[in-house]
Amino acid sequence: MLKAGLAAVYEAKMGAEFGDFEVEYRKTEERAKRKRRGMWAGKPDEYESPRDYKTRTANMNEMK
Repeated sequence: MLKAGLAAVYEAKMGAEFGDFEVEYRKTEERAKRKRRGMWAGKPDEYESPRDYKTRTANMNEMK
């Protein structure tokens, strides 16, 4: 999924487990970004990471 640009490396505040693969995952994601595959095909400012989405929606819920 990373290679096809259909996923992003999860950016958690803590607790993400990559085993020995974190470097490989990040390189694969970066390659997909450079080749503008999948979700990286659009404009960079149109992408919202899962971490950013969670932060934004948590802030919206606190305002209610």
